[in-house]
Amino acid sequence: MKVCAVTCTGGRPELFELCKRWVMRQTLPVDYWIVATDNGEKIENLPQFARHIHVDRVMGPGPNTDFVPNHTLRNALLMVPDHHCAVVFEDDDWYAPDHVHRCVEHLGNGHEVVYGATWVRYHLPTRCWNTKMRKAPGEGRVCIRSDAVRKYAASLVNRPLYEGPTDGRYPGFSTVGIKGVGYGLPGRPGASDMHKGLKSVNHDPDYAKFRSWLGPDAEAYISLVQPT
Repeated sequence: MKVCAVTCTGGRPELFELCKRWVMRQTLPVDYWIVATDNGEKIENLPQFARHIHVDRVMGPGPNTDFVPNHTLRNALLMVPDHHCAVVFEDDDWYAPDHVHRCVEHLGNGHEVVYGATWVRYHLPTRCWNTKMRKAPGEGRVCIRSDAVRKYAASLVNRPLYEGPTDGRYPGFSTVGIKGVGYGLPGRPGASDMHKGLKSVNHDPDYAKFRSWLGPDAEAYISLVQPT
C-alpha cells in the first residue's frame, strides 16, 4: 500500500520544520507528500518526494462552498494520487515515529478511515492539557484508504463531516495536538478556538506530562514558547 502524506500550512515556518521532521522519520516511509498553502507562500527545501501546491484562500462560507477551515485540506486531498492512502499531518501537531505504520496496519483491517481512539491536546503557552475519547474522525487527524480519499474530501464541504463506519479506531494515540499557535507559539493563528486556550484542563507547570508523551521531541516545542 502506497502512502501519501497531506499537510496544509502557511505562515508557520518553525512549526512546519518540526512537521517535516516527523514526516521524514516515519518507520513506514511515505511515498509522496502534498504540502498545500493558501497564503501565496512557497515552501522551500522540501524532500524530493514532496510537492507544493497553492490553494486559493476562501474568506467566508457561502452556499455550496467549503466549510472554510477545511477548504485547503479538501483540495489537497483531491490531489492524492490513485492507489495511495492519505495520512494527514497537521503542520502544528506532533507525530510518533510509528504513526503511519499504525494507521496503515489498521487500514488493513478493512476500515475506510482510521484514527487514534484518544484525542490528546496540549496548550503550550498555558502548560495545560486534556484528552477526549473519539467516536468519529476529525477533519485532519485521520488516515484514509485509497478508495475513500475522494469520498472523505467531499465530506469536507460544509457539514456534516464524513459519515461512514466509525469503528476505525486504533487503541491510544500516536499524535498530540499542539495548541497555542498565534497565542504564545509562533505562526499564523489556528482556526480552532483551542489555540486561545483549552477547557476542562489539567495543569502541567513543569511540562512533565508533555515530556512523558513526546520524550526528547518535547524540547523542540518548549523552545518555541514565547515569553509573556
